[in-house]
Amino acid sequence: MTLTTRSPALRDDCLSCARPTRWVRKAVLYMRRGGDTVSIHAGDTLLAVAYFWPCREGCLEFCLSLRPEARTHMHALVRLAQLRLEEIAHTGKRVETHVRPGHRPGERMARLTGFIPDRRTPGCWVYLWRL
Repeated sequence: MTLTTRSPALRDDCLSCARPTRWVRKAVLYMRRGGDTVSIHAGDTLLAVAYFWPCREGCLEFCLSLRPEARTHMHALVRLAQLRLEEIAHTGKRVETHVRPGHRPGERMARLTGFIPDRRTPGCWVYLWRL
């Protein structure tokens, strides 16, 4: 099945991917208003929402909310993220993501997507654009 994207992500898509805690739900709506969002679907099924948050001048933070249904589409999701991140890197912007140190699934996903750990800042990973 092909993946489709919608940008900006709908408010309901952001809330569907968020944890049910009030703080997290407020945070995703805040990121939706202040940054760029993309929702990813397989048919009618919502798989994920990606957020590109302008954290400082010339830098974007990449955040991803995955639903359990995304598990079977992980290869396609990683490839889609690689293509999008490469497009952003061509603009000269730095793309970062934050992964809790020691969180092996998050670190694996970051590596597969093309991020490398920033040795100066624990938990911060930087997208490495490859020629």
